[in-house]
Formats: sequence, C-alpha cells, structure tokens
Amino acid sequence: MQNPTPTASIDPRALAAFHSEMASRQIDMTLYDLSFFETPDSFLVVAGYKLRDPRMRGSDPRHPNYEVLISRADFSITRVSVAR
Repeated sequence: MQNPTPTASIDPRALAAFHSEMASRQIDMTLYDLSFFETPDSFLVVAGYKLRDPRMRGSDPRHPNYEVLISRADFSITRVSVAR
C-alpha cells in the first residue's frame, strides 16, 4: 500500500461501510474522532478515542483506536486494525 494522503472526507459509500463495520462491533462512534486518508486503491479511516489521556502511550484499554481500510473498487472492508 502506498503512503496514504490525508483528506477532508471520503466517498459516502466508504463511510457507510466504515459505520456498518463499527456497528457490527458495537462501537459507540460518538466517543471517537475520525481522520480520513486515501490512496489510489483504498480509503483509510482512523478512529481515535476523544478522551484519551495525551500522556498515555498507545490506546485507552477500554476504548482502543481503530484503523479501517476500505477498497475503492467495491467499498468492502479490507482490514480492521485495533491499536492496543
């Protein structure tokens, strides 16, 4: 995968796939800030816990950060990474 480029938004179909994946994991998205990135082949959504202590290394144990890779071709979820 090429280095992702930050972007202000992503295709609404990719965002819908992201929200569907998070709903299937019963993740409360009101607790997370979203950052968007793109490559020629995919979109990347990074969900970071809003209330994470900035002095903490890694993710909050109860609210880990997530990275979700979504294919541009069919808007399928390619990978979900949980940062611990």
